[in-house]
This record gives sequence, C-alpha cells and structure tokens, in this order.
Amino acid sequence: MGLGLITAGIGLVKSVIEGKAKKVQANADAETRQADNRAKIRVERVKNASKVLRFYSYFMFSAPIWVTVLFPDHGARIWVNLEAVPDWYKMTFLSMNGALWALAETHNLYQKIRG
Repeated sequence: MGLGLITAGIGLVKSVIEGKAKKVQANADAETRQADNRAKIRVERVKNASKVLRFYSYFMFSAPIWVTVLFPDHGARIWVNLEAVPDWYKMTFLSMNGALWALAETHNLYQKIRG
C-alpha cells in the first residue's frame, strides 16, 4: 500500500507540473500571436497612410493636366499661374513628392524581399 500511494502521489505531482507547463506554453503562444498581430496592424497602418499620401501627391501633380484636357480655358489659367510660383517652391514640392514616392516604393520592395 505504501508503494502504491507513493507512485500515485508522484503521478499526481507529475500531472500537475505537466498541466502548468502546458498552461505556461499556451500563454507564451498567445502573447506571441498578439505581438505578431500588433506588428501586422502597424505595418498596415503605415501602408495605408502611404497610399493616401501617394494618391494625394499624384492627384496634385496630375490635376492641372486633367483640367487642361477637360476645360482648356481654366487649364490655360492654371499654367499661367504655375509660372508665377517661385522655382525654389516648385523644386521643394517636387522633391517632397519624389521622396514620398521613393520611400513608399523602397518600403514595399523591402517587404517583398523580407518575405
């Protein structure tokens, strides 16, 4: 009877330890999944913000052309007014848009390479 009781006690302790180990592993797995989900959400936010900014910059750059095609009189006035914009301002505007597109495309390329 004593040996059976000891064996049963050891089995019970072993079961409790295994149960706790499984619980700890399950918690660690859940935390890992949550961290992965948060990282994916952050990446999606950055991608979406980049899309909006790229759309806006493309629209600002192409709007005078579309207006000129659809409404030639208004388009002609746009081009005359654009000539009045200082060169440094135009270069700054083009540089900012170029950087915006380059950074977004570099990020997309990095994500594709990274897998």
